[in-house]
Amino acid sequence: MRSVTAENITETFLGYFGKDTDPRVKEIMASLAHHLHGFIKDTKLTHDEWRESLELLKWTGEITTPERNEFVLLSDVLGVSSLVDMINSNPAATSSSVLGAFPCVRCPGHAIRCRLQTPLRR
Repeated sequence: MRSVTAENITETFLGYFGKDTDPRVKEIMASLAHHLHGFIKDTKLTHDEWRESLELLKWTGEITTPERNEFVLLSDVLGVSSLVDMINSNPAATSSSVLGAFPCVRCPGHAIRCRLQTPLRR
């Protein structure tokens, strides 16, 4: 039986990957584990704080609908969506934005080729 400690838990986790694991998946998961475990150690995350974090993730899943994926919105709020765009886009191109415009179901819209400053049609 292996002895898992705070010092070796990351390497223990990485040992669970089999030889057939896609190398890129293993690379991503290894980096995630190293950073997440480091974050927990650096902040000395408490049980209550971890439970609150899990509740946020649970709640995010509960309020997700087919029209509105709250995990994508959480990614946007954390700046992850923008950062992924930034590191994978041509710096000379127009920057992407998660600030809008956001499509919504059954909301009034603009006429085709209208100026964006014009008020919405009612």
